[in-house]
Amino acid sequence: MYQILYVCKYFICIIVSFTCIDNMKKVSFYFLISLLSIFARKSVVLSQPNINFTKICPGFELQKIHPVLTAKNAASCPSKNSQIIYVSPIGNDSNDGLSQNKPVKSLSKAVSLVRRTSPDWIVLERGKTFNDSFGIISHRAGQKLFGSSHIDFPMVITSYGKSLQRPVVKPTKDTISLWGPFKNVTISGLKFEQQRGSGGSGIRALYGGSNFVIHNNYIDGFSTAIILQGESKEDKWFVRTIIQDNVLVNSASSGKEHSQGIYASGYKILSIKDNVLDTCGWYKDRNGAAANSRIATLFNHCLYLQSGSDRAIVKGNIITRASSHGLQARSGAFVEGNIFARNPNQMFLSSKGHNGVSNKETMVARNNVVLEGNDINDKLPRGTGIQHNNAYNAVYTGNIVANLLSSSRYNKKALDVVCRTDDVFTSINDRCQSLFAGNLVYNWSNELGGTALSTKNYNTSLSIKHTFQVNKFVSVNPSSIFVKTTNEILSNRYEFLNNAYMSSEINNRKMFSLPGQPKVSFAAWKKDAEPNARGINNFAFTDPCRTGATYYDDFVLGDSQNNCKIMHNDNLFEKFVDLAKQRNTMTGKSGVDVDAFINYMKEGFVALPAATSAD
Repeated sequence: MYQILYVCKYFICIIVSFTCIDNMKKVSFYFLISLLSIFARKSVVLSQPNINFTKICPGFELQKIHPVLTAKNAASCPSKNSQIIYVSPIGNDSNDGLSQNKPVKSLSKAVSLVRRTSPDWIVLERGKTFNDSFGIISHRAGQKLFGSSHIDFPMVITSYGKSLQRPVVKPTKDTISLWGPFKNVTISGLKFEQQRGSGGSGIRALYGGSNFVIHNNYIDGFSTAIILQGESKEDKWFVRTIIQDNVLVNSASSGKEHSQGIYASGYKILSIKDNVLDTCGWYKDRNGAAANSRIATLFNHCLYLQSGSDRAIVKGNIITRASSHGLQARSGAFVEGNIFARNPNQMFLSSKGHNGVSNKETMVARNNVVLEGNDINDKLPRGTGIQHNNAYNAVYTGNIVANLLSSSRYNKKALDVVCRTDDVFTSINDRCQSLFAGNLVYNWSNELGGTALSTKNYNTSLSIKHTFQVNKFVSVNPSSIFVKTTNEILSNRYEFLNNAYMSSEINNRKMFSLPGQPKVSFAAWKKDAEPNARGINNFAFTDPCRTGATYYDDFVLGDSQNNCKIMHNDNLFEKFVDLAKQRNTMTGKSGVDVDAFINYMKEGFVALPAATSAD
């Protein structure tokens, strides 16, 4: 019933929105069909339980063991068949580890005591530091699989004790390596810490597994915080993996390898939800000039989802300050309700699925906030908001892309549509199609320029169709461009319907391009490309300069500073990210409420009266 009401709610919104459209006959049928296909798929996106992880498991009040998340999106406590293995720095490996009064000391000893296929729990004492690692836990031929035999009662690595501080594990390199196959394993409530720029991985899982949950951990300073690397050619997949409520920060290599917040390949059913990822793939100085720094490069990202897998779910995350991409989804994704800020390339969606064949699921990016596009480093200017990169079929709705940060000249594109067949990692050979509807682009430029919508195709053999409908493009800087096309055939491949273009210079500058005409006026655009376009030269919003910095200033400091003066303030942004990092479901801290932040941004773009049209 809930899902039915949810769908109805969205269609009511759609109907109300379209009552304002001048020409109802030109409302895209494809738009409605695409939305129907979204709601018909992946019910996991529409239904998320509200689990209280602050409570204590019954029967474990003295040990203060909290519930953990399972791959069924449910809470789990030790079962009657669980063996609890306690680990403390003051323990002794000659102990049996079966009570908190007789804990073992080393993490490897705790692993050796786990019974394979049983719902055993390894619990580390909270508030303590372990200069140790779990090592490599590998499956060997003839052995039973590592992990529990039941999805409702997984094998668990978590914490216990009176302290509310996560136990800290400081390895020399990798914290834990699971070499599959394995099944029904949850890692929850731990902090993994490495000297930044030293390399290693926080949680590394290889060669496939099923029902794997990484929940409510804090992973700081590794080359890659989480590696999920299946082997699809050997049919060793990761099936049903949840990465949720984690804080993954300061990923930086030792200088010899690439670095990511999360790297995933060879997966089926992957959910990445409510995490905080910050400063991914570089350290200290983006340009690499500071001592012991790690330069930002093209190859390091916060979320790197490799081609050859299924569509992932990316929802409710805060993703900031990547080396290059906040989200690079080569196999595609359902991207909903995330905050992207200060990433050079905020997100892109592709569709390269198994064995190089197009993944024909509808890719979706909706209700995301994309802020302050930045550069990789001084020699690699960027500033891309949302890129449609070889997605077979994708729908982008309700996104806000606002307030460019970069001061460089090149590559400033709020919405970037690319279809090509010369990229081995993302290219597909049949169709490249998108719908952009109901999005807002605001101030995505600097004094040197910037583009609200850029399109470029590299191969004419693809079946290409792009629709841009009921979007608002707002130019504050007079050097910006609304639509830039490169050798495109608009009539066959592009459809523009009822978009609003807002600029005080709308009648004075040439801010559009047409085939063979790189700079044309709004009047020419309206005549040749979009007869029902709206040009608005007098407009105002309630508070359009909102960012992470202003959010902290408004709600934490309770200040009343002019947001347009502080929206790019580095110190306030740092405090905003520090607040987000306080997320901990065990203590009930949300850090930054993502839904509240998105509503804050939407409220800033409420139109004030007295806008005038230039039609």
